[in-house]
Amino acid sequence: MSPIKQINIEAAPRYRQIHQEIRNLIVEGKFLPGEAFFTEKEITQKYGVSRFTAQHVFRLLVEEGLVVRRQGLGTFVKELASSEAGEIVTLTLGSLHVPETPLTQAQFLFARRVAELVRNQVHVEIKHSSILGSGSEQLNLLSKGKLDMFCAGIDWLEKLEPSWEIVNLPFLFSSMDHAKRFTQSETAECLREELLQKKQIRVLADNWLRPSHIIFAKKPCFEVEDFLGLKLRVPSINTYRELWRTLGASPVDLAFSEIFSALKSNRVEAVDVPRDVVYREGFHRLAPYVTHTRHRYSRGCIVISEKCFQNLRSDIQEALITAAREVGEIFSSSSRAIWEENKQRMIKEGARFIITDTEPFREKSAILYRSKSNYDKYFEEITAMKVSSVEADSDISSCGTSICK
Repeated sequence: MSPIKQINIEAAPRYRQIHQEIRNLIVEGKFLPGEAFFTEKEITQKYGVSRFTAQHVFRLLVEEGLVVRRQGLGTFVKELASSEAGEIVTLTLGSLHVPETPLTQAQFLFARRVAELVRNQVHVEIKHSSILGSGSEQLNLLSKGKLDMFCAGIDWLEKLEPSWEIVNLPFLFSSMDHAKRFTQSETAECLREELLQKKQIRVLADNWLRPSHIIFAKKPCFEVEDFLGLKLRVPSINTYRELWRTLGASPVDLAFSEIFSALKSNRVEAVDVPRDVVYREGFHRLAPYVTHTRHRYSRGCIVISEKCFQNLRSDIQEALITAAREVGEIFSSSSRAIWEENKQRMIKEGARFIITDTEPFREKSAILYRSKSNYDKYFEEITAMKVSSVEADSDISSCGTSICK
């Protein structure tokens, strides 16, 4: 990249002023490598200049090697030279869901925010759609130091540290607000510290709150009895299996990426899944009956190998933590609205939402707590955090959109 002569920017020609302003945005990480850049038309509109002036701006940016123009595609930001950006650190983030789901979109936002905070010196490469394997397989890679980071539901952490199964017990949290209060508590911090000390896995953030899980089934399921013998897909997590066995179903361990084909081939008849990922996966097209039992309020998290974390500069460490928490807040605040929008779409495509009494499910699953007496202290502390407000799930109840028994 050729050096820029220092001039009085206020006295410079207009195209030079615009060029310098845009150049600073790129160098400071406001535009990321490979990202689509302004068009000439956008430059003319944004700065109130002629197309001729905009062409001068682009010429300077191209000459510096900051952007590249691709015929028929547009203009894109190039990688900064090492003298400008410093050494680029690449971190691999494993993920389970397709790019269109809100959770994966949040991961892309996380990658962008990290790059902004460290001026493009870190590139987070997201391996989505279970490319690196199931949740269990990716956690195994993480624990062996073969994967830098992993982002999925907090549920998976009990695979690393058994004490985390407390947060997966059914009906523990009453709402997203209840779960949020827990993430800010000393109890949650103790669990995070235990995972770090015992397994050398650091939780960057676990405040990515999600609406409760729901059941997609091929037949209407109103009561506990309707689940007897039902082949129900669950992730390879012990508390999931325990819950549905207790309720009489036949849980089937299955990777998330295999759910659609398993429903299509009748290997499973129903699935237990988070609400924020279901629309893009299309489960409602094969299992159109949706039962909302509110049995689990999960949340997303980003974890990193402590060895990887300690090998990073302190400013990069801080950027990862800051970006993970910031995106968690954004994800949480939008998750309810996204669900409502997706629910309406599913209804138009044939999904039927079932209104049922969830108390029998709660009562029958209570036996699991008696078998986890070593977690009584945690249970009491979490129960005491329950908030008075109730999450506005607003199940559809008008005629033609839901089924009432």
